[in-house]
Amino acid sequence: VAVNDYKWLRGQNHYDSFMRSGVPGHRVDSFYYPARATKACTDCHMPLEASSDPAARDFDDSGTRHVHSHQFPGANTGVAHMVGLPESVIEAHRERLTGVTRVDIFGIKEDGHINGRLHAPLDAPGTIIEPGRRYLLELVIRNRRVGHHLTQGTADSNQLWVDVSVSVGGRRIGRSGGVGPEGEVDPWSYFVNAYVLTREGKRLDRRNGQDTFVALYDHQIPPGAASVVHYLFEVPQDVTGPVDIEAALRYRKFDTTYLQHMQGDDFTVNDLPITTMASDRIELPVGKGQGDMSFDLHPVADNERWNDYGIGLLREGDSGSNKGELRQAEHAFQQVEALGDMDGALNLARVYFKEGRL
Repeated sequence: VAVNDYKWLRGQNHYDSFMRSGVPGHRVDSFYYPARATKACTDCHMPLEASSDPAARDFDDSGTRHVHSHQFPGANTGVAHMVGLPESVIEAHRERLTGVTRVDIFGIKEDGHINGRLHAPLDAPGTIIEPGRRYLLELVIRNRRVGHHLTQGTADSNQLWVDVSVSVGGRRIGRSGGVGPEGEVDPWSYFVNAYVLTREGKRLDRRNGQDTFVALYDHQIPPGAASVVHYLFEVPQDVTGPVDIEAALRYRKFDTTYLQHMQGDDFTVNDLPITTMASDRIELPVGKGQGDMSFDLHPVADNERWNDYGIGLLREGDSGSNKGELRQAEHAFQQVEALGDMDGALNLARVYFKEGRL
């Protein structure tokens, strides 16, 4: 009663997030499905390991006895570091974080507007940017193999953010997502989290879940879905060489504000491990006559990249009366359909339904 008059308040809810996705095979409206359904959380977070323990048994008819690992590999690299567990424990968590997401520097739009002319995919021949012009960078984040929302759990203190830099000849002309001297991340970065407010309009930042009132935003990405992040940058007039764009999705268990509260006077710096979950890089030619640069073949097929981009645009309007970028999503899914992928037509129907064009 002293906390919140004994009113029920749902805090963490991994299970419904998992069950309401295509991962366990229960939904018909997911964007993607795994080759084989995952039946339970333990399939990912309690993998089998060989053991001679009396409780061990032959789970998979391989002739080897196993137990379920109780290391629970997932995302908690923070506690393992703080209590001095072996590096192998942290590495097990990092390994679980590897390959489950994707970052794609997909396109740029002229004049720095969402309705500007789109150049995508960026590794296609003929993409040229010009000195003195503004561009909108279209960055796609895809949740590939996390069976619940990314990040879920204690989303108020989990720190997952996008680190983007734009450079020319080693000279940086733009950065978002840098880390300061005390380990704090630039607060204007794009965070893949939930920013929850109390009734007083303050951020919920010290595990005070009983004070939850409303989410200012929720950038978490459902299983098999994607988000689009837009970055505005201007190419300096004196640029002659190619523009180098690098992007990474970085993860740290506790953000600096929460760690300061937790450690109190003992806090000096946030030195918790930072894991790079996914990254991408591209060089773009500048000026006329330089559009013949060669690009490595992208490991992901164009139809899937266009589809991920469209999904992110479609999802931008998931809050309130905001419809998102439905016309831009329509264009993206038309490219998917033109490439012979049935998801294009299916996702076009989602766009039209959401827009009311029945």
